[in-house]
Amino acid sequence: MLLYQFSETEDNKALLFGLFDSQIEQHKAEINFDSEKSTDYVEAYLKEQKLHENEPDHGGFSQDQLRNMCFDLWMAGMETTSNTLYWGVLYVLLHDDVQKCIHDELDREIGSDRLITLADRTRLHYMNAVISEVQRLANLLVVNVFHETTTEVVIDGYRIPPKTLFLPQISSVMYDERVSAIVASTITTSHLKTLKKGPINSDHQLVRFRTIFIDRGASAMACYIFFRSWLQIQTFTPP
Repeated sequence: MLLYQFSETEDNKALLFGLFDSQIEQHKAEINFDSEKSTDYVEAYLKEQKLHENEPDHGGFSQDQLRNMCFDLWMAGMETTSNTLYWGVLYVLLHDDVQKCIHDELDREIGSDRLITLADRTRLHYMNAVISEVQRLANLLVVNVFHETTTEVVIDGYRIPPKTLFLPQISSVMYDERVSAIVASTITTSHLKTLKKGPINSDHQLVRFRTIFIDRGASAMACYIFFRSWLQIQTFTPP
């Protein structure tokens, strides 16, 4: 059974890398190296690779590195996006009042006679708050990846020296009522309504620290388009 699962994983990997290779070759055939602007990540990478073409292994900008970067972008964004959508549907099923507020905002700001676009994102404050709250409750990354302290840190009297590896346990913050000032295990309509008058990024209870990762824009865009489009045209009800 284990060998079969390994073989299936390798087949899926080969399929994905075959897709990446075909896209890379297509970019190579169509790229304009004289243009200062790049249409996407692959094109920008190929332009940088050309600048280092006389260096060993293209100065680190090798073909294998590009393929691996494409794989990281594909996998990282896919997992968080699919889980956010899964839990988002579940939560609106369990909270009719939240779903009604979403529909009211969509009817008021967008209507049903056109498709939602990225430009509408700044107008749908309540929906943005719901997605952020869903990600808090779903706790998409229960145990984060390894981090390392760069300087000495003292927390509650405990000294943590530089170069200490640690695993952030995000749920200790996400579910801490002393931090979020809201019920830890449920979506609360009253809390969401306080956010609908403006962008959620101004609310420290939902955005507790700054984080940047390479697929952030793509995954956020996918969550925005899929979740809002679903709720624009239908109502979710339990079976």
